[in-house]
Amino acid sequence: MNIEYALRLHLLWLEKKNGGVRFALRDLRGVDLTDANLERADLTDADLYDAILVRVNLKSAILERANLENTDLADAILENAYLPNANLLNANLIRVNLKRAILVGANLAETDMTDINMDNADLTRAELSHICLRNTRLSHVNLTDIHMMLGNLSGAYLHKVDLTNAVIEDSDMGNARLQYSKLIGTNLTSTILSHIKIDSCEINNNNRRIIFTITP
Repeated sequence: MNIEYALRLHLLWLEKKNGGVRFALRDLRGVDLTDANLERADLTDADLYDAILVRVNLKSAILERANLENTDLADAILENAYLPNANLLNANLIRVNLKRAILVGANLAETDMTDINMDNADLTRAELSHICLRNTRLSHVNLTDIHMMLGNLSGAYLHKVDLTNAVIEDSDMGNARLQYSKLIGTNLTSTILSHIKIDSCEINNNNRRIIFTITP
């Protein structure tokens, strides 16, 4: 970390509000915050384009409308974080903890979510095109009204996931397992459903029949 960043971070450390560092409206493009503790930090509207946030603790942080495009968040903790309308385009989210995070309207297109933990997260109206969720376990996740094109959900396990009115087009759900999930009004146009496993799911698509290949 260079001297300029060190000075900026020292000044930010001195600014406290309700126990959290205030980064709101800050220009933090390209900053290296590896291993930093930013629990409950206020990053509202902050610009973190191309930043390195590897293993950063952002538990309960506020990142509303934050720009996290091209950010490396590998192994970061965002449990209970608040990220409505945040931009995470092309971010690295490998092994990130997003339990109970709020990502309503967030842009998660082109992100790598391998081994991510999103239990009880809310991704209503999120943009999920070109994402990788291969072999990922999703439990109690709200995916209502999401848009996904060319996504990879092959081998994923979706347990009690709400896909009401979700649009999942030209994606791969081969070998995925859906258990106790909702697919009311879900659009699966041109999506690969080979060997998909469906167990006790609520399925309806405007009274039109959806044909699945189901294996025991």
